[in-house]
Amino acid sequence: MTLAAIQAKCEAHGYTTQLNTTPSIKTIHQWCKGVTKPPRRPKARRQAPNLPPRTRLDQYPQNKGLVELIMGLKAQGLTLMAIVERVALEGFRTTKGTPIGKTQIIRIFQREEARRYTYPRQRV
Repeated sequence: MTLAAIQAKCEAHGYTTQLNTTPSIKTIHQWCKGVTKPPRRPKARRQAPNLPPRTRLDQYPQNKGLVELIMGLKAQGLTLMAIVERVALEGFRTTKGTPIGKTQIIRIFQREEARRYTYPRQRV
């Protein structure tokens, strides 16, 4: 509640100062010194509906063998754009039916390299 709103309520209820006038904003400010504001309620978070976990592009049945093809082409030394073109020629598509792009290929590389990396054992 603002000081102006408190002043309006004082006037509506007939509260006055010793001089029999409606209290000024400055007076109300003095009266309210030391009064703490109530804690703010946290904003309600929008919750997503209970969706199943997202399926990766390479996990769809129509894209079986995609990872092996991509990793094989990378091992042959092909450039990223050459791999993208070859994947499109092989007929691999996204779930929306569009050709698989270079960003998706890069993500598959990163995911596979992270999966294949084994952490060295630490001596205790």
